[in-house]
Amino acid sequence: MNRVCRLSITSFLLIAALVGTLNGCSLHKPVRIEPRQPVPQEFSSLSRLTVGKTSFDSLTPWWKSFGNKQLDRLIEQGLRENLDIKAGIARLLQARALVKAARSSYFPSLSAEYQISRTKQPGYFGQDVGTNYRMSVAASYELDLWRRIASGVKAARFEQMASEQDLLTLYMGTSAQVAELYFFICAKHKEKKLTKEEIEALEIQLSISVDQYQQGLVEADEVLEARNELAKKRALNTQIEQDEEKARYALSILIGRYPEYPFPFTISPVPPLEKSFPAGISAAVIQNRPDVRAAYLRIKASDARVAQAIADLFPTANLMAQFGRSSTAISIGKIVGSFWSVAFSAAMSVFDAGKRSAEVQRARAKTMEAMALYHKTILQAFKEVEDALMDNWAARELISELEKEQRAYEELYELAMDRYVSGLSDYLPVIKSKVGLIELQRQLVIARYQAISSRISLYRCLGGVWMRPYLNRSLRGLKNG
Repeated sequence: MNRVCRLSITSFLLIAALVGTLNGCSLHKPVRIEPRQPVPQEFSSLSRLTVGKTSFDSLTPWWKSFGNKQLDRLIEQGLRENLDIKAGIARLLQARALVKAARSSYFPSLSAEYQISRTKQPGYFGQDVGTNYRMSVAASYELDLWRRIASGVKAARFEQMASEQDLLTLYMGTSAQVAELYFFICAKHKEKKLTKEEIEALEIQLSISVDQYQQGLVEADEVLEARNELAKKRALNTQIEQDEEKARYALSILIGRYPEYPFPFTISPVPPLEKSFPAGISAAVIQNRPDVRAAYLRIKASDARVAQAIADLFPTANLMAQFGRSSTAISIGKIVGSFWSVAFSAAMSVFDAGKRSAEVQRARAKTMEAMALYHKTILQAFKEVEDALMDNWAARELISELEKEQRAYEELYELAMDRYVSGLSDYLPVIKSKVGLIELQRQLVIARYQAISSRISLYRCLGGVWMRPYLNRSLRGLKNG
């Protein structure tokens, strides 16, 4: 029996090895992935921008350049606890499982069967009464003659890699969102303080205007204008408080926490930015963007699905083997012994009303779609970087002009104060110049936040590879858990 078993298994493996030498016949030529037009060597916006000495480092987390410890902690928590990232990790694990499932077709499938029964039935020589059993082991193996299985595995692997890049994109976007919300909160906190100072100054201005009106020194429109301006600033202060609270709630959700009051994080001033732009920004950096890499990988996956669909038009070949032992009770005794079989089968669809051909057409159209989306992603990446560069330049220019205006208002305020102290004018010009100065300081806070936001957008658009260690850490945490 053991000899028969060894012979059957050996025969099965020899046939598999022999026919397996035919595997690898490619029926599909891989698609060439080329840009629709030559890719620019650099971004056009750089020609009108001042370039500094610092260089863009794709390996270092971009937010480290701000030197803000609170921001570091917030982003670290966001990358660890954000629920969108957790869902993305789950999708990546699903994609990995699909690769394993596809790879399983490379190997023979084995199944074991055991049956036992107690029967009584009439026979030629009396009643057949007894216990019957049958136990066997069966193996089957599909010969991948046309690389249908290999193409499916390749497609699943590319899809897994694309899912991984999607997750890295999510890491990039989450870090940018956390930073923008945090600096927005910091800016609104400062803006709220300045608005309250402006309201206090406007209340004094209104009081002086009312006194002067009662003395007949000014017209009623002076009082009405002061009241109107005070009402506007009070409404603005309410709006600022609302925006700040909403941003705090959004930030809490982003890092995986319920909103808390008071705000459990340190509020710091909006940091100044270096006035120069990172040097060495070439157009090639967009290749580090995970969304661009994901779009490229999806072309490869779709192309592999085309090869798989073409291979499905051709015959499938299978090797099968079975070995077992059985016992059957009959009226004159028992039939006990071993059995085995080795078989080869081939099958091909003769008529399916064009179903398989339609699948090939669909897969090719899917590849065309993926190619178009890839080219669009590249163009969109260029546009986003160009926009971010221009926004950085515009924010810097606006801050420069507002700083000049602030210096002029400071001189105006000092002049009004000197005239008041010297008795040459009343206090109203002092208050008005102070209100103008505070308003300008508030506009500077907004402009500096816009500069920070533009710089964050620039870093996000440039991509990088710093996300990989964070992803690996999250996966290790799941494995250890």
